[in-house]
Amino acid sequence: MNKNVLEGHFIKADKMMLYINYGLFAYALILAPWYGTWLEEIVIGGGTAAAMTFLVASAAGTALCRIAMASAFMLMTALHIHQSHGMIEMHFGVFALLAMLLYYRDWLPVVTAAAVIAAHHLLFFSLQKAGMSLWLLPGTEGGVGIVVLHAAYVVAESALLVWFSLRLKADAIQSMELLQLT
Repeated sequence: MNKNVLEGHFIKADKMMLYINYGLFAYALILAPWYGTWLEEIVIGGGTAAAMTFLVASAAGTALCRIAMASAFMLMTALHIHQSHGMIEMHFGVFALLAMLLYYRDWLPVVTAAAVIAAHHLLFFSLQKAGMSLWLLPGTEGGVGIVVLHAAYVVAESALLVWFSLRLKADAIQSMELLQLT
């Protein structure tokens, strides 16, 4: 019963999230001239938007699609962070997009997104510190403590969003079941 009740909602949510992903792609296009990140924009931004278009067309409403969309949101945010050479304000996208995932009424996309961005931050900090031209922060002088601070905020927000999503899902199921009874 629960799966059937929410399946239509998940399909609608996947389509809405795809449009947000297109907006993130467009934003990456706007950022590309700043530091000449056209290749990254085309490969990562274009590849992510294309993959999500295919997935929504072929598997909308599935857990796979929700997981992929959460990952795509964080990949696009990572791209924006890189394109701005680690500008701190670009990290706000993580929190805004985590909150948007709440629309799914499912904890899985929230946890997926948090895990993806955590892995990104750890990897890119290490690579940036090693001298590669990959950007997470404007500089690495603050050490890994800055990355841990970022992670603490993501964990706190994600924990609340998981709790909210469980409540929203239960409320939606209860409303649908009550509507069916009447």
